[in-house]
Amino acid sequence: MSGTTRGSGANGDTALLDVVTRTLRVVEADAAIWVDSHRAPMPSDPLAHDRERVRRLSRLIAANSMLAFHLDLVRRLSLAVPLERPVADQLFGTVGEVLTWCSYAIPAVEELHRRLGDDLRALLAARGWDADEGPDQPRHR
Repeated sequence: MSGTTRGSGANGDTALLDVVTRTLRVVEADAAIWVDSHRAPMPSDPLAHDRERVRRLSRLIAANSMLAFHLDLVRRLSLAVPLERPVADQLFGTVGEVLTWCSYAIPAVEELHRRLGDDLRALLAARGWDADEGPDQPRHR
């Protein structure tokens, strides 16, 4: 399309490919955290169980935040490169495919982030733990 505002420089392409590569590593790390979180045994003591659950939910939220950041960066960089531009990556043929991936991945990650946060807040509230101090500190009133 002539007259388009989408970029066409090699710098945008290089930055996009670098961020896509980094984002795929973040996806792999995020998946490893999920597997570790769900496979590791939980303590049998109810208090220790809830403390461990808080720790794991917090870790999942942090990993999810990093993933959301990277996906948004990929989306933003993709907007600066022509849609039909090939991407030198095994998973994506064109920048348009990267944007399609982001259009599905970003809302899913955002929804998961909301659910994890809700679960963490509910657990903290049920135990009377302060969100800023964590489960190992008594609540100050």
